[in-house]
Amino acid sequence: MALTRTICLSAAVLLGSSLTAAAADLYGGGMKDEAVVMAAPSPSVYFRVDGAWAFYDIGDVSIVDQGIVNPPTTFSANTSDIDNGWSVGGGVGMYFGSGFRGDLTLEYRTSTDVSGTADAICCTVGSTTDVDGVVGLANLYYDFNRGGRFVPYIGAGIGFAHLETGGGTLGCVVGCGVNFGDATYNGSSTTNFAVAGMAGISVKLRGGEPVYAGGIKDGPVMVDSGRGLYLDLGYRFLYLGDVAVADAVQTNGNVLEVGLDNLNAHEFRFGLRYDFR
Repeated sequence: MALTRTICLSAAVLLGSSLTAAAADLYGGGMKDEAVVMAAPSPSVYFRVDGAWAFYDIGDVSIVDQGIVNPPTTFSANTSDIDNGWSVGGGVGMYFGSGFRGDLTLEYRTSTDVSGTADAICCTVGSTTDVDGVVGLANLYYDFNRGGRFVPYIGAGIGFAHLETGGGTLGCVVGCGVNFGDATYNGSSTTNFAVAGMAGISVKLRGGEPVYAGGIKDGPVMVDSGRGLYLDLGYRFLYLGDVAVADAVQTNGNVLEVGLDNLNAHEFRFGLRYDFR
């Protein structure tokens, strides 16, 4: 009987040890003192805020004589100039896997002054106004080092640009003749198809650190937060299209149509992106 009890006791001890080891393997750590590391799902959604300093270029300031008093005339562009400006905005995006992500962004572009002159056969006319607007884009990016601290990326976007001009002035610069005088015009708005191309680098400021969420018994459980905060730095080329300014009525009743052709922006962008599951 003593031998039988000894055999049964030994079997129970071995069985208990096996169950304990199996439980430890199942949960990735010890049942008492060892921490259990659990990997969180990869983040799928992010939010972003951005700012940019834009260097604009413009094809020309177009001026067309509508022929109300004088014969219809298209003035050829002579000079054009546009100031630099800021943009601020934000958006929401999603990770698609395999290095791809996309977002929807909306931004406001601050007012910037535009001026230019145009020449006809007998005269030169100058125009001065300002333009601001709102741009909305759907963007797609490819990250080259997703999961690393430094993540270079390239991307492209399509969307719309709603541009508004303020009131402006039109004036004779050279040889306009009698009663071909100065004029003022009201502001107007234009909505165009917009296209963007961008490249840059994201720098992880924080994210992926362990968070202690309690233990199975005495030890803590470490859970990867999966929430990253990134600093985005990059360049973007943005095509904004043509801007229909307004009709300027001169003192002799003549009407000149004023517009801005081929408005583009070269931007140095900076922003923050926050991953959120």
